[in-house]
This record gives sequence, C-alpha cells and structure tokens, in this order.
Amino acid sequence: MILPVLAWIGLFSMLAQVLLMRELLVTFEGNELSLGIVLAAWLIGTGSGSGLSTLLLSRRKPEGRRLLAGSLVVAGLAFPLTLAAARMIRPLLQETRGELAGPDSLLYAFLVLLPLCFSLGTLFPAGTLALSEARFDATRAAGRVYLLEALGAGAGGILAAVLPNATPPLPIGILAGLVNLMAAGSLLARRRWLPALVCVGVAPFLVVSVGSWAERATLGSAWKGYDLVDSSSSPYGKLAVVESEGERVVFHNGVVLFGASDEQAIEESIHYPLLEHPAPRQVLLIGGGSPSALATALKHSPVEHLDYVEADPALLDLFKRHFRAEWEKLASDSRLQIHQSDARRFIRGAGRRWDVIIVGLPPPRTILMNRYYTYEFLTEVRAALSPSGIVALQLPGSANYISDELGRFLACIRKTVSLAFPHIVALPGPTVQFFGSAGGPGSVTRDPVVLMDRVRARRLESLYVRDFLIPFRLSADRVSDLDKQTQVSNDTPVNRDFAPVAYYLDFIVWGSIFGEGYRRLFGSFARVPYWIVCLLAGIFATVPVLFAMVFRDRRKRNRLARSISVQVSVGAMGLTMLGLQVILLLGFQASYGFLYQQLALLIGAFMFGMSFGARLGLRVQRASLVVPRLQILVCVWLAVVYLSFSLAAKSESVVLPYLLFTVLSLLTGMVGGWHFCAALDTWARGRDGASGLGWVYAIDLVGSAVGAVAVAAYLLPVFGYAGTAGVLVVVNLVAAAVFCGVLGTLGTEGTEGT
Repeated sequence: MILPVLAWIGLFSMLAQVLLMRELLVTFEGNELSLGIVLAAWLIGTGSGSGLSTLLLSRRKPEGRRLLAGSLVVAGLAFPLTLAAARMIRPLLQETRGELAGPDSLLYAFLVLLPLCFSLGTLFPAGTLALSEARFDATRAAGRVYLLEALGAGAGGILAAVLPNATPPLPIGILAGLVNLMAAGSLLARRRWLPALVCVGVAPFLVVSVGSWAERATLGSAWKGYDLVDSSSSPYGKLAVVESEGERVVFHNGVVLFGASDEQAIEESIHYPLLEHPAPRQVLLIGGGSPSALATALKHSPVEHLDYVEADPALLDLFKRHFRAEWEKLASDSRLQIHQSDARRFIRGAGRRWDVIIVGLPPPRTILMNRYYTYEFLTEVRAALSPSGIVALQLPGSANYISDELGRFLACIRKTVSLAFPHIVALPGPTVQFFGSAGGPGSVTRDPVVLMDRVRARRLESLYVRDFLIPFRLSADRVSDLDKQTQVSNDTPVNRDFAPVAYYLDFIVWGSIFGEGYRRLFGSFARVPYWIVCLLAGIFATVPVLFAMVFRDRRKRNRLARSISVQVSVGAMGLTMLGLQVILLLGFQASYGFLYQQLALLIGAFMFGMSFGARLGLRVQRASLVVPRLQILVCVWLAVVYLSFSLAAKSESVVLPYLLFTVLSLLTGMVGGWHFCAALDTWARGRDGASGLGWVYAIDLVGSAVGAVAVAAYLLPVFGYAGTAGVLVVVNLVAAAVFCGVLGTLGTEGTEGT
C-alpha cells in the first residue's frame, strides 16, 4: 500500500502547487514574480521540513508508517486552508483591488505557504523510512520515493491542466485533503477499505456543500468593497465583473480593464492616436477594446475599417453578457470586425496593412504584457503598417513630475520604439503616449494646431480632447520637461522578448511607490555588473568546500570535503533545474501569452521527466562519474533551450508551443532526476542506514529556491535569457570542477560519513 501512497503524495503536491500559483497570479495582478515567490516558499518550506525531519530521525526513529500518516493528515488539512488564506491576502492587508499590491503582500504570501510546504517536506524522509522498513535499503528507498513522487507530480500536472477552467479551486482542495486522510488511514487501519468507505461517504457533502460555500464566501471577501456580479476563468487568467455605486468595472487577474469612470482615459487613448494620422482609414486596436473604446474609434469619419483583436474569448463573452446594449449597437456597424486571436500572431498572418495600430493594453508589468512593448513586436508592427502608418503605445506617466525611476522606464520604451521607427514623439500627461512612424518627417506631430484642425474637420464630440484642452496638454514647457526626463543615453537598455528589462524597470517603479528602501534595493541590483554576478555564482559553488579545511584531522577533513562537494553539486543542479523551469514558463509566456492555463502542463511534464531521470539514476553503476558529466550536459542543454526559443518565436504553428515547450520541460526534468539519484548514490556510499538522506533532498530544494527567486525576480529581466543561461553555466562548471577535484583526490569510493 505504501507505493500508491507515495505516488499520491506527488500528485497532491503538484495539484496544490498549481492551484496556489494560479490563485497568487490573480492576487498579484498577473505578475509572474509571484511564481518565483510561490516556488521559493514551496522549496524553502519543503526543504526545512525535510531537513528538520532528518535531524529528528537521526535521534529517534518512530515507525515509518505512522510518521508518514501523520504528515499526510497535516498536509491534507493545511491545503484548503492555505488556498483560502492566499485568496484573502489583499483584504487582510486592507489593499483594494485595482491598487498595486505592496511588498508586504509578497511577504505575507510567503508566510501563508510555509506551513503547508513544511508538512509536505516531511513526507520525503517519512516515506523513505517507511519504504526502507518494508522492502529496500535506505539509499534505494530514497531513490524510489523520489521517483514515485515525481511520477505522481507529473500526473498531478496533467490533471490540473485538463480540469475545466470553471472548476472552483476550494472544492478541489477539500477533495484532495479528504484523499490525503484516506491515504493516511489506509497506512494504519487493519481494514484498509474502511478509510476509503468513510471518505466516499462524506466527500459529497464536504465538497458540494462546504466547498461551494467556502468558494462563495472567500470570493466575496476577496472583493470587499464591491458587489461581485460575475467571475470566470479562461486560459489567460481570471475575469471578474464587479459593481460599485452603480458602475460596473471589469478586472482581469486583479487588474482593472475598464469602467465607466475611465471615460477620459478611453477618449485620450483612442482620439490622440487617430488624430496623429491625417486620414486613418484602416485601424487596428490591440486589447483595451471596451465597448466605449470601440465606439470612440468609430466616431472618426475617415475610419473605413476597424479591426479589434482580443486573445481571450471569455472576455468577449463577458462583454456580450454584461454590456449587451453597447455590444449590440457595435455589432450593427459594418466597419467593425472582431478577431479572437493572439495579436502578434494575427499581425504576422493577416497579410494586410493598417494606417494606425493602437496598443491598448496595460503597461509591461508582467511578462505577458511586456511582449507587446518589445523591439521584436515593434518590428512586426512596422511591417504591418502602411508607408505613413503610426503605432501608438500608452504608459503610466505623471501630470507634473516624473521620478527618476519612472523616467528610466519611459526612456527604455522610448529607445525601443526609436530603434524600430525613425520618427517618434511623446505626449505628456498622466498617461504618456508614444507615437512612432516610418513615414517622412512630420508623420507624427505634437503641434496642437494640426491636431485641433483635425478635430474640427472630423466634427468630433469629445469631453476631454477639445480645442482648449489640447494646447494645455501639449504646452511647450510640458513637452520639454517630458523629453528631458525621458532622455535616451547609451546606457539606456532596449526591451526585448527574451531580455524583458522594461518589466524589471517597472518593478523598480513599483518598489519606489512603497518606500525609499525598496527603491534603493531594487535599483542597486540593476546596476550590478554582469561579471560580478558570474563571479558570485562561482563563489557560491566553491566556498562551501573550503569549510572542510578548518579540520586538522585529515580523515575528518576529507570525509567532510567529499560530503560537501556532493551537496554543492546537488544544490547547483537544483538551482539550475528551477532556474530552467522558470525560464521555460516565462519563455512560454513571452512567446505565446497564455501561461495561466499551460502552467500545469509544463510543470507536469517537468516532473514526469524527473521520474524518468530518477529511473535512470537508480540503474547507474558508477554514479560518481555520471554526476559531473550531467552538469556539463546541462550547460549544453541551456544553449539548446535558448535556440529553441528563437525557433518558437518565429513559428506560426498552433501545435508547436505545446509540443516544443512540453518536450523541453520533459527533457529538463529528466536531467535533474538522473543527477539527483546519481548524486544520492555517490553521497551515501559507506554510510549506514537512512541517516542524512533527507539533508541531500533539503539541499536540492534550497538550491532550487535560490534559482526560482534569482531567475524570476532578477537575472531574467535584467540580463535576459542569454545572460541568465551564462550565470547557470558558471555555477555548474565550477560545481563540476570542485566535485571532480575533491573525488579525484580522495577516490571515488565512499568513506564513512558524518
């Protein structure tokens, strides 16, 4: 009965991880940094649980089945409670939906996850002890537990991927918790069918009644201050329609898409781009297509055809349900054509040209949004514009003063646009608008007289784009101040698909809002030279072994050096594996833009790969030779992954994103699982029993946590995918060299361990 329970542990862990990741993506407004926070909390918590359990087991050895059953009970009870707590982070910190989540929210999320993760961490040493008591020696038992958990986790990822979008998470959490209790009971009960019978009896009541009530209650509390009218999920995230003081507001992943009070923002975002062109006959609007925005664009008399591209079909359905009158009026206008497609794929495959392309999307606060503000995207836009065509971008600004952090962010966008378009102007205001054109001089303008003449010629009726407001917005001093504050220099970075620096610069702006300390911290990281980062990576893989040199006793020194070199190798590979997992997740987001749904599939493929690799690792004969070779192999694999991104970005295939990234995740996980079991065998030679095996697992998890945070929050946005791969190569080459040096000196066979 132990083997199926171990596989269930992996499935349960993966299901919990995916559901919590999705929940926190909404809590943090779709910002993929939350993925790094979840992974870090997950890995630190499980590593702590594994390490502490190993320490306790070295002093006292309880019955393995009882320890495993107790851990299952705690994890089963903690999972639904953690889901509910994750949803309640913003209300408990009195943060209103639509406002930026502060750093306190990230810390709270980290703390909320720790108890569940700690209980999950105890399952590995408990499972190893239980399995070693039943049928295997300690090292083989640890490898089997690792294999079965990885296999179950792969199945959990697939299960989470195929669950319908509308499936509420809390009932799933309660059901998974019940299965945990059933598994615990089956380990202890003499009549093993009895726990299953009890759980089947109470499951319908708990899942349907309690689960549905908890889902409604937590959703209502999460939207405190609003009346929740509708909530739905799609491949792109969670949508919500709320009502406040008679006004309906639409949210996507916690970010306001539009509301009736946004009339000024809507008018300015549509009118100014169309006024820039003397005769905008063919117009493309990317996102931001509220009924009001579409109606505003159709007010311009020259417009003969308006294409609106929206990637999320659920959002279009939401418009039709909750803005029926406006939608029916728009549908009767033959000039409007709506396309449900990824905007970048649509532009490349449309085979036509537009006079004006308006990017009506939120700023690049996430990797998903960043892909619409990159040099690669703008070159695609340029190819789709008529000879005098114009592209329009809108970004957060300030009515009077632009901070240094915001200025650097806007300068990055300005430089990126200027590389794709020879002519560019920026309009000042609370929203800064950039207009780029490949036409001749004067194809874009900030002359208020020209714009006012076009307003009159088109007989536009507008509250916020009028004769007396245009000269005020475009006054000489305001225009001059904006140009100075967003001045481009040689050091100004360029925003790219696989070097999303604007994402990080916006993160610095976010930090500066919440205090001087955050501004300095995030800003200082951005200024660290790349060579110093690589040097620190090498030190990370070298210094731990030097601690062994403090011992005078040669036998003890050699024994410790061997032990540490293996653990450094495990930590380095753990760091690389999670770093690669984050790279694959964010690379998928940058290439295709619907990570919310595919998150489970990609992580599931990674875990299946780990189970296959673990199977190979258990069959290795000379493990000490395999460990460094796999670390060299992963350096080559990093280059393969990077080249695959270039292939994915240029492909028009619908199937390729699923196939390519799934295979990459599978093979990446295979290398990690193979290395872990080979390293476990090398470390355990000459040791007695299961003592200390959980420490190796804990080191793997701690290294993985460092990789998750470092890559998601720093390396990837600042240095890009190529720079991040370079840092990971340094870590692995140095760790492999240290491993070979130590074991080559001491011999490949084990000495007695500590």
